[in-house]
Amino acid sequence: MFVTCQINIQKKTYMMNKENRNLRALWRVLLLIPPAALMTLAFARPEISRELEQISSNQEDIRASRDAVSMPNVYVVGSVFVGIGEPELKRAVSPFTGLDTAAMLYPEYRQYAVLWKNGVMQQLSDGTKFESAHSVFVSDNDVYVAGSERASTVSYFGKIWKNGVVQNILTESSQWDTRFSIIVNGDDVYLTGKDVRGTKLWKNGEAQDITDEAQQADALSVFVSDSNIYLAGKEGNEAKLWKNGAEQNLTIDGIIGTILNSEAFSVFVE
Repeated sequence: MFVTCQINIQKKTYMMNKENRNLRALWRVLLLIPPAALMTLAFARPEISRELEQISSNQEDIRASRDAVSMPNVYVVGSVFVGIGEPELKRAVSPFTGLDTAAMLYPEYRQYAVLWKNGVMQQLSDGTKFESAHSVFVSDNDVYVAGSERASTVSYFGKIWKNGVVQNILTESSQWDTRFSIIVNGDDVYLTGKDVRGTKLWKNGEAQDITDEAQQADALSVFVSDSNIYLAGKEGNEAKLWKNGAEQNLTIDGIIGTILNSEAFSVFVE
């Protein structure tokens, strides 16, 4: 009797081990089975179907998490210049060379300030005022854009858009080639550029002089860190960095030849 029981236990143990070995072997084979055949097998074995559903769910969670991490929003600003109507060939004498020239000219021109978010364009202006967008900054899901609007053939107004709506137009016109840079720190909006009186830093719309304009100057970039305000640009023919209004020369070493001009275009503090 004892021998019979022992044989029965050994048989059950053998069958259980065999079942486990078969399941492990089955999973190895599943890797080689085509999807259609795999689905057929899954319906035939409910425990396999449950395992596959769990694996599929885990994979979807991993993909969703990966996509959320790898898909940031990318903002770009600029301008789009277009001709309206049918172009015509026009001839004229160049005021610069005195030569007879010809060009295809449109009856009307427009320039739009635009913002691209993830490659999709949004118009910030209607194109009738020749506007451009120069700089963009995002804070607390609000999108701030700095740019300019033409006041005449030689001067422009600086302006700020927030979420596509004009927030502030600077009261003084700037030179046509002025570029405006914007950054937001907390509730404060900082803008750099130039008006008819010289290079400026605007904080929440209030202008502050950067230089005395004894020499031509430009502030092209602004950054705020620990309540310190940094500006990058040039004064005269020299690249400059300003910190809280105090200018600092940027050294130029190791370049062979006579330095004719240098300028700084961007500043970042870490």
